[in-house]
Parts: sequence; C-alpha cells; structure tokens
Amino acid sequence: MKILHLVVVPLIIFTLICLHEFTGTCNAQGTTKQQEMPQHIDALLNYADEQVTISTALAAVYADSALELSKKHKYAPGEARSYYLLGAAHTINGDFEPALSHLNTALKLHDELNDEHGSVRCNKYLGRLHHYSGHKEQALRFYISALKQAEQINWSEEVINLTNNIGTVYLDEQRYDKAIEYFQRCLEMKPDKAIESIILSNIGFAYRNQKEYDKALQYLKKSLTICYEMDDVECELGPLGFVIRIYMDLGEDSLALKYSYEIMEKQEKLSQRKGLMVSYNRIGLLYMYLQQSDSAIRYFKKSLEIGKETNYASMHLIHANLAYVYKDAKKYEEALEHMFIHVRLKDSLFSNEKNRITEELLAKYDAEKQLKEIEILQKEKELQEATLERQSLTQNVAIVGAALILIVSVVILINYQQKIKAQVLLSAKTKELNEQKKMELIRENEIKAIKANIEGQEKERERIAQELHDGVAGNLAGIKLTLANYSGKDQSPDLLKVIRNIDETYHEVRSLSHHLIPPKIKENEFIELIKNYLDDLIRSHSFELHFGYHPQAELNRLPNEIKTEIYRIIQELMNNIIKHAKADQVDIQLTKLNESLNLMVEDNGVGFDASVTSGGIGLNNIHSRVKLLEGEINIDTTLKRGTIVDITIPVDQLHNEEDEEN
Repeated sequence: MKILHLVVVPLIIFTLICLHEFTGTCNAQGTTKQQEMPQHIDALLNYADEQVTISTALAAVYADSALELSKKHKYAPGEARSYYLLGAAHTINGDFEPALSHLNTALKLHDELNDEHGSVRCNKYLGRLHHYSGHKEQALRFYISALKQAEQINWSEEVINLTNNIGTVYLDEQRYDKAIEYFQRCLEMKPDKAIESIILSNIGFAYRNQKEYDKALQYLKKSLTICYEMDDVECELGPLGFVIRIYMDLGEDSLALKYSYEIMEKQEKLSQRKGLMVSYNRIGLLYMYLQQSDSAIRYFKKSLEIGKETNYASMHLIHANLAYVYKDAKKYEEALEHMFIHVRLKDSLFSNEKNRITEELLAKYDAEKQLKEIEILQKEKELQEATLERQSLTQNVAIVGAALILIVSVVILINYQQKIKAQVLLSAKTKELNEQKKMELIRENEIKAIKANIEGQEKERERIAQELHDGVAGNLAGIKLTLANYSGKDQSPDLLKVIRNIDETYHEVRSLSHHLIPPKIKENEFIELIKNYLDDLIRSHSFELHFGYHPQAELNRLPNEIKTEIYRIIQELMNNIIKHAKADQVDIQLTKLNESLNLMVEDNGVGFDASVTSGGIGLNNIHSRVKLLEGEINIDTTLKRGTIVDITIPVDQLHNEEDEEN
C-alpha cells in the first residue's frame, strides 16, 4: 500500500504541474493541445469523484486543480462540477462552512447550465450537509427537492438513494411510520441486493424502536438472508447487531447469546478489534443474566483487554460489569476493587466529558452562526447584483438617499429594541429569582414537614416500645409464672406447651420493643450497632445474610443524624424483605467514598412490579428519610428476580461526629 502511495502521489503532482504550466495537456513529448483541455479537466474531476468517499483530502486536491483550470479556460461545466465535488468533500469531512458555500455556488452554476443531473447532486449533498449538522427540517427540504428533480428526469438510481435518505431523516426524528413509508417505497423500486439489505435493516430498526419485535425480526432476517446470498460478511454485521438487541429486549438471553457468537466469529475474521470488544462485553452480560459467572468474567476480561489496547473511553462500564458479576460469584474483594476503578474512571470521564461537550457546543454555535451568515451574505450579494443590473444614474441617487434615511431609522429602531430587550431580560431575571426563592421555601417546608413526621414516628415508636416492654411483656411474664406455679410438679404436656408458647411470645415482644427504641448511637460504635441488629434477625429468621462495609473508621465517625436515619432505613428494608420478599439470601453493602455514602441492599426474593405497585408505609418512610438527608434512591426490581435498593447520600467531611461533640 505504501509503494502504491509513493507511485501515485508523484504522478498526480506531475500531472497537476503539467496542467498548470501549459495551456493544454502535457503528453509524453511535452506538446499541448488546447482543444483537448475540457477532456483533461473532466478526467481530473473523475479522479476526484472516485476519491471523494475514500480520501477527501485527495479529492479536494483534484477538484481545486480542476477548478483553477476551468476558470482559466472558461469551461463552465468543469467549474460547476469542481465546486460540487469540493462541497461534497468538505461535507463528508465535517467542514460545513466551506461546504455550504461551494455547494450553493455549484447549484447556481448547474441551474444556469440547465444541468439537471448536477442540480440533483447539489441538492442531495445540501440535504446531507444539513442532516449531518443537525438541521433535519432543512435536510428534508433539500432531499425532497432533489427527489422531485430525479423523478422528472427518470434517474432511478438517485430516486432510490434519495427516498432512502428521506426515510433515514424521519428515522432520526423518531417519526417511525413516515420512515417505514419511505423505506417501503425504496423496496417497491427493486434496488440492487446490497441496497435492499440496508433498507430491510432500516425497516427492522424502525419496528424495533416501536416495540413491534415480530415485524422487526422478519425484516432483519430477510436482510441477513440477502447478505448470506452475497457472501458479504460486513453486510451481515448490521442486521445481526439489531437481532441481538431485539432478543435482549425480549429477555431471550439464549438466542441473543447464539447470535452474539455468530457476530463475534465474523468480527474475528475481519480483525475488527473495537467491534470484538463490544461483542465480548455483550456476551459477558448475557452469561451474567444466565447466572454463569465464570464465563461472564472470562469474556468481560477479554473485552477489558481490547479496551486497554484501544484506549476505549467508556472502560468504566466494563469494570462495573465485572464488579456485579464478581459480587454474584461472592468474590467480594474483586467486586469492590472493580467498583472503585469504575467510580474513579467515571469521575475522570465526567470531567473530560463536560469539557468536551462545552467545546462541541461552542463549535456548533460558531458553525451554525457562520452558516447563517454565509446564507445571508449570499442572498444579499444576489440581490445587489440583480439591482445593479437594472439601476440607472437617477435610481442610484434615489437609492443612496433612501439608504441614508433607512440607516437612521434602523439605528433608532435598534436602539429602541435594545432598550425593550433589556427590560424584558430584567423582568425575566426577576421572575426567575422569585421562582427560585419560592421553590427554596417550598423545599424547606417539605424538609421541615418530613423531619417533624420522622420525629413524631420516633416518639411513637418509643411510646409503643415502652408499652410493649412494661405492659404486654410484664403481663406475659406474670402469666407464665402463674401457670408454672399452678402446674406444680405434675406438669402435663399440654400445659408445658402453653408455657413454652408464652415464653416465646414474651421474648418476641421484648425483641420488638428493643428494635422500636431509638438506637443508642452515642453509646455504641455505628457498625457494631448494625451488626448486632442483623445478628438478632439471623437468629430469628431462616435466611443467609452478608453485611459488607468500608471503611469502618470513617463510617463510625459519621454525624449522629445520618447514623440514625441509615439505621432506620436498614430496619425498614429488612422488615419489607421479611414480610414480602420470601428471600433466602440478603446482601447489604455500606461504603463511604470521598463525600458520598452509599447503601446497597439486595435480595433474591420474588421482587415486585414497580410500575403497578404503590408505595406502602415502609417505602414511603424510606423515601422520606432519604429526602431528609438530601440523598437519592434507586429501586431496581422485577417479578421473580429479586430487588436491589441503591441509596446515595452526600456527606460533608467537615461535619463529622467529633465536630458535633465539640
């Protein structure tokens, strides 16, 4: 490839030098033929056309040379086509400002030459330019204009391409019915096999986004069949990827895994490293869903290896997957290691992403501004040229006078509009400040109400605990003692059974009263307090419970207010698991990282449908306590797959327990 480049580039330079140095064509003997110049310009433009989708830089070199020669020799068709190819190259390269200028010039020249094919191409690329730059309505306008012209001259190939382009714009706008309508039109025109495969994939993608999975699979499998018939491996990758997504949407993990292996083998054959990274990660996820942890870990590691080689920007996602699968495999140290890496990379990525987004927004703003300025300048130039052709000396004097009057009027109007705009902005800013104050007051009142409600609950808990301990528990103890005295030495089995039941009830009431009493945060280490509570639950309920925490010293130094609320949240979550989940495994993780506290509670119970289940008292209490601490809660649950409750609470390191006591 390098040898070919070394041969071709000097040959191009030699050809361009010859065409610039002489008025005609440079042949082997150095003779020139002026009358053959248009043929050589067309040859240059043909080279540019071949290179425009392969090497935009090389295409621009050919087109620039052809443009200079066309102007020099007044060859209008060559000039029009040169501007078109320059605009196409800049569009593909993302340089929208020069692209718009060149394409508008090319369109004007082609219209003057009555070159309908050239006009179709220019309108098509103007549509593509606006599509790439995010102006979809303008893109549709140019595509539709080009389509009408192509239909008038019976240019069937471009009719198919433009119809597909219009469908793609509607697809991007999520107007799926319109997109499918245009894609179906393409199929009715009997395109060649390669284009038919792409169109069928587009229809499948549209139906998938409408959640019409049966229709989507029908079209995607037709697309795959065509690719198989053409023996085109790259053609197969697109529809295969969509098929896998659909089976994952449907929860058909085994079928998704089958097609994932097929696409992986094709990517290995084509040495597509980044594609393989995605496939390995997806296979790992599917094995994780199928609860095959060892296979999942193996493929996640293969994905991670390629990610490191290619400097993949979203490596934190692979580390997060590894953390979850290690947790499922009960390898908690490895899980914690990958979770910390995930958080670190995510924080770093977030900072870089903010800078990148800011730069992109600024660049987009500048590009859009420049595009509008170019359009305005071009329209003004056309109006001025038309006016100058029709003006006489008297009209010029009148226009100058009118222009002076207009300038003064515009200055006065602009000044007035600026004052009005300043007043409107001031009014809007004042309104915004008032709304902010209003929302702050509402939020403060909500927090006060939540705090008062929680304090009331704690007092009521303490009152009920006192009643249970002093009243019910005391009465049960007295009943037990009385029955024991009555029975004497001759205790019947039935009486002994009653006494045992009373004794068990007595201990349950005492345990319940102790749990209702506010935790003795100041007198006990926080982690030990939680462990003691959980140990009591393990003794009285038949489930396996794991409690992980890190770092213990910092968790014990949390403010008392946070400790109390976290303790109560754990109680509420465990009560919900005991009453409703029917779980035999519970995993609790309490971690503090930087200035955030994270509590994650996971069970393997029956779960529930979050979309139809209304919040009970327990869930409402948890939400209230999290809101009081200005935290966030996320509940991930589905029927028959357990529940994960993930709570994150901001913690100011300066306000720890030692500062409170001082």
